[in-house]
Amino acid sequence: SGAEQCAVICDNLSSCGVLGEVIRMDVYYALKRLSREGRTFDFIFADPPYEQDYSLRTIEMAIGGGLLALRGIMAITVRKTEELPEYSGGCERLFDRRYGDTRLIMYGKRRLEAGAGCQDLE
Repeated sequence: SGAEQCAVICDNLSSCGVLGEVIRMDVYYALKRLSREGRTFDFIFADPPYEQDYSLRTIEMAIGGGLLALRGIMAITVRKTEELPEYSGGCERLFDRRYGDTRLIMYGKRRLEAGAGCQDLE
């Protein structure tokens, strides 16, 4: 059901002193609602159902919906065989590692080093 996993994540966030929010609901409904509310996040972790091929649409909705902060990171778990694009909505794949039958992929905004900071290419 995911309720126990969500509780563990909440406990881990609290133990680490990290301020965060765990949302357990239909991914598309959640992404639309959060976008409509104008919310942005420094880190988004998504674990959509593998057998339903939600991964690409989840990435497109989160990044395209403006949910990822300028220097934010989106992490998503997918089947090891699933192909995802190198770039999506102004973000590039920064990390891609396989762990058994699962891959963890992270996307972030494309950046140019500009003095002490970075600037968005889009």
